[in-house]
Amino acid sequence: LYGCRGENTAIPISLSTALLKFILSHEIDHRDVRALDPVYFKNRIEFMLSDGGVEVMCSILDEEKLYFVDQDSDRELKQGGRTTVVDEQNKQEYVTLLSENYLCGQVRKQLHQFLQGFHEMVPLELLQKAGFDETDLSLIICGDPKIDLGDWKRHSSGTVLQHHGQLYNWFWECLEEMSEDGRARVLQFATGITRLPPGGFRDLRPTFKVDLNTSVNKTHLPTSHTCFNTLSLPPYESKEELEDKLKKALTMASNEFGLR
Repeated sequence: LYGCRGENTAIPISLSTALLKFILSHEIDHRDVRALDPVYFKNRIEFMLSDGGVEVMCSILDEEKLYFVDQDSDRELKQGGRTTVVDEQNKQEYVTLLSENYLCGQVRKQLHQFLQGFHEMVPLELLQKAGFDETDLSLIICGDPKIDLGDWKRHSSGTVLQHHGQLYNWFWECLEEMSEDGRARVLQFATGITRLPPGGFRDLRPTFKVDLNTSVNKTHLPTSHTCFNTLSLPPYESKEELEDKLKKALTMASNEFGLR
């Protein structure tokens, strides 16, 4: 990274959205865990987020009460965490702190050193003033991914093609008309990454999918499930409608600094 500074040279690696958030000093949350470790997310976080989730997790962990402590490392998640009971009112705070601890708790010292060095080259104040989001920073550091649209389409699946062939065609037409930056944003929205494995979409696991979401109407925005590399599209009735809703979804994801 140091050797590339001032040389207009990209780093040929893909940085996780979580690391990019740390660089930008943005809050880590459960969506970052879902993108990096869907098994942990499902076992420890997904249940908590549902109605009555605290009681369910107490039962799963065989605990009478939950406290602001990571059961795996016995690490307090905040000051006074050992005496602070988790309930339905504060469980969102618990999930956010648990997520942050899971992703950096064991490497906090190394992460601090990395960020200290990075911010010596690129001050945090400058990044914040520029208004960069994770996708912007990823493209600046890692470079334009040069997405092969034909490769993307060849190695995709999903229910849209079977149930709404016209919507399937509109989706690929929209991508074809986008800039490289736009395609990279769609890729990150759906998968959490902006740079592909060496073998391209053929080696992306799970395979990229475009599913038809019949549980909502056309007024809803597209959604994504990054741990499954899946983009879900409501049953839009025109290409223009799809294009408009997709752009709004990408803008909202950028503003929220978190992919679904």
